Amino acid sequence: YNDLAVVAGTAHWLKYFFGCIEKKPRELLDNLELEAQHKKTIKQTQLEQSRSDLFAVKEQELIERAKRDNEVADIEDSEAKEKLIAQLDTIRAERDKLSQELQEKQQPENALSEEAKELLLAASADKRGNIMKLITLSDRNIQTGNSSFGYDGQKSFAKYEAALDELVRAGFVKELGNKGQVFEITHKGWKLIEAL
Repeated sequence: YNDLAVVAGTAHWLKYFFGCIEKKPRELLDNLELEAQHKKTIKQTQLEQSRSDLFAVKEQELIERAKRDNEVADIEDSEAKEKLIAQLDTIRAERDKLSQELQEKQQPENALSEEAKELLLAASADKRGNIMKLITLSDRNIQTGNSSFGYDGQKSFAKYEAALDELVRAGFVKELGNKGQVFEITHKGWKLIEAL
């Protein structure tokens, strides 16, 4: 009975002690998450501002084009007027084509590495859209449904691990839990898969 009384008497103190020890790492993790959310909010605000600036520039360009068209309309020499209109149309078409190419390069699917696209497409074959990072003493690989990646050695594993990190950073995949082992495709990821 003495041992039982000692255990019963110290159980609450042990629980308190481990609770105090556990408190600090939990606070640090919460602070890291809050800081990450804060940085994400700042980036989103900057992105919205740059988009707003882009549309303002495009509006200004349309106004300038309309002014130039009015100036061209005031030219009385019909041959010079037609030649100028043709040249303006050619320049505008080239500029619009360049602008379109730049926008296509900035699309998220074009910014992803081939390995990241490969992982995302393989994960989409599974209806749950799960990706698992498996690390044991004898083996390391990344699994999605029936596919396995990075099992050919450390170099191969590092390549696909970087691809998984890339997908998480871009918001196409999110971590389930906090062990860094199980991930799932986000809504943004499913939309990208439809576009691939």
